[in-house]
Amino acid sequence: MAAEEDRFIIGCSALWAGDFEYFEKLLRQYSYPLDVEPIDHGAESPEDFIRATAALRLRQLWQKRGEFKKLAREYALQGVEITDKPTILETKHLRATLWRTGSREFLLQGYLTDLSWQEGLFSHARRVADAAENPKSKSLIQRNDMFEEEEAGESFTGLGAAWVVAENPFIQVELTDLGLLEATGIWTGRELPDAAAAITQPFLKLLHKLDVANPSA
Repeated sequence: MAAEEDRFIIGCSALWAGDFEYFEKLLRQYSYPLDVEPIDHGAESPEDFIRATAALRLRQLWQKRGEFKKLAREYALQGVEITDKPTILETKHLRATLWRTGSREFLLQGYLTDLSWQEGLFSHARRVADAAENPKSKSLIQRNDMFEEEEAGESFTGLGAAWVVAENPFIQVELTDLGLLEATGIWTGRELPDAAAAITQPFLKLLHKLDVANPSA
């Protein structure tokens, strides 16, 4: 069952990132909705519950996809194009979606595709954060939690990290304690680039920096 549990966890991360095709690929391998009973029928074991939950998420995805296609057709009639297909960036242990959220704004949402490498991800992220020009080894939320717990006489150290990549695009990065990576980038140049690689490569470089034995390389 461990393999199914891992696929379910990775699939939920993919759904969070909007990586819908990968989410569907992972979950329908063992939990095709037409072959699985609903959660309130016959779920007698943790395995049954995971399969039923996965099937429910797939049904919800298919419903939302149908609603989106209808909306996209309506926008197309107005000359506006919208898409649910982000740019996919991958390294050995990480996979991420890259969305354009504005004329100069971009959002990367990444997650592990190999859960056994989670400790390595946290370790590399902290090293990269410490080496950044303006390091912020803890996110604002983590630092607020730490402040509150220190007031109560307790100490707290989060697993995640946050830092800034002061280049073009300017990227703010945060890795949560759940191992979810979110990076928002703003293109600061006077003119937008002609080639998409000018945008995608800095984000891919960020992923590789977190997915190597020596993150300072």
